[in-house]
Amino acid sequence: MTFPLTNGTLIASLLTLLNPIVISLLYLNAKPRATLQESVRDGITLCLGSTAIMLVIIIAGTSLLDAIGVKLLAIQIAGGIILTLSVYGLMNNNPAEEINESQRNHSIITPFVTPICVGGASISLLFSFIGAIPQRSFGAMLSLSSAVFICFAVIGAFLPIAVMSFQRIPGGMLEIIRSISLFIVFAIGITILLDALPDVVSLASG
Repeated sequence: MTFPLTNGTLIASLLTLLNPIVISLLYLNAKPRATLQESVRDGITLCLGSTAIMLVIIIAGTSLLDAIGVKLLAIQIAGGIILTLSVYGLMNNNPAEEINESQRNHSIITPFVTPICVGGASISLLFSFIGAIPQRSFGAMLSLSSAVFICFAVIGAFLPIAVMSFQRIPGGMLEIIRSISLFIVFAIGITILLDALPDVVSLASG
């Protein structure tokens, strides 16, 4: 069985779940004084870091969960909790305080690579595509891997775009956009938890 070079459906699903615009606004919230060069570097780190983690999942497949005795439902719940708490912390941060602190040197890995890009929702989505593959072959793995890389490359590219575009917006308007973007991601985290609730109830009653 042959597979396309990349899985367009996976790209569309991931970009819908991980809205690049929202993530770029969260980046500006975390690093309000990021330079263009810094944002390019952070975008590359986000792309390569997120892709590397997803590649491990693609190669290992569901056998990884079986080996460590973790259910996919547990990953979904944990990802939802971590994402919600991370964004809640950003919502309670004072942007003025962030500027005065050493945010410029803060790693992009947390919380952008994980749990925002690689979290319970994206991992669950990826596992659903892995589970739908009738036969694990090099072509199938290449199709999923290239789709993951393209998705995170797009998200990474939005970081310098945000720096060039949104930093020219007046502070008051940017604060409104910031609040809306944080609320959206916070709502996504809550939705992940609510989506897992029926499975938890079913598991508990069974």
